Amino acid sequence: MVVDPDGQVYVVGHTSSSDFPITGDAFDTALGQADVDAYGVKVSADGRTLAYVTYLGGDNGAEIALAVDAGGNVYVTGETEADDFPTSVNPFDTSHNGGKDAFFVWLPTDKFHIYGSLEPHLLAAHPA
Repeated sequence: MVVDPDGQVYVVGHTSSSDFPITGDAFDTALGQADVDAYGVKVSADGRTLAYVTYLGGDNGAEIALAVDAGGNVYVTGETEADDFPTSVNPFDTSHNGGKDAFFVWLPTDKFHIYGSLEPHLLAAHPA
């Protein structure tokens, strides 16, 4: 869990819930085929609103880490075994390269112009 300069709270983890409270503008709206996905949640500064909730991973997204910079940009990294990891336009790598691939997602302060990419075996055991 991290808090940005405006007091908004960010949480990441992994879930097997198919009815997770995903918001309409989510990066990834569906639980992956293996039924375990990483997720990201942004909670309003007053703690009353789920400002943004998304799955982050295709299949078997796990071992995730989270950071926020002074400008409020959020960075998430982790590992996935997904063949269907949702990447953005012009990512470094769009394909599952076997085993566990590292992923990197950047959520800039303008909210949801997200950059998602895969990197084969970059972080084999623990991304954090």
